[in-house]
Amino acid sequence: EETLVRDADLVTVTAALLHEKWATTSSNCLLLRNGVDFGFFERNCVPNSLLSDIPRPLIGFYGGLAEWVDLQLIATIARQRTDWSFVLIGDIFVKDLAGLDRLPNVHLLGRKPYAQMPLYLYHFNVCLIPFRLYNVTHAVDPVKFYEFISAGKPVVSVPLEEMKIYDDYVYFADGPQAFIEQINRALSETDLATPTE
Repeated sequence: EETLVRDADLVTVTAALLHEKWATTSSNCLLLRNGVDFGFFERNCVPNSLLSDIPRPLIGFYGGLAEWVDLQLIATIARQRTDWSFVLIGDIFVKDLAGLDRLPNVHLLGRKPYAQMPLYLYHFNVCLIPFRLYNVTHAVDPVKFYEFISAGKPVVSVPLEEMKIYDDYVYFADGPQAFIEQINRALSETDLATPTE
């Protein structure tokens, strides 16, 4: 890895922590944060009949259910708040789902085409970024955050280092009780774009 970075004409990274790591090794290392195709989400995050059979409020996440996602955190919250529905969209890359597959208020929908993400996102009352906190996730600039906020959705996230610059646009929480409190705050937002059906 060091040889590749040192020999490359240009190195681009999406996180400040990665820039700090490689800026002295590379003669040309640029920090280019992730972004979103705002027009795509604006055009396609529209009323539709998907998820119409799931009770509201709807707490949503999409992305791979992999080792960096804190499934135990989601399961604990879902067990405590049986009046909330949790929709998780994405491939499953772990064997242990922390019991999420047995909870009646958790809906594991599997992988969906990217073109449909704004249609599902339309129905999310609150979006989650429930990553486990360790060196890998602290160096992540989650694309889904930009997609969530491009649709005007409130986001509750673990306190990732790379997201601290967006403190004014996200509800940070660490642990189940803090997540429940912040989701409640997010649900109280009065943005007219948030679906209430």
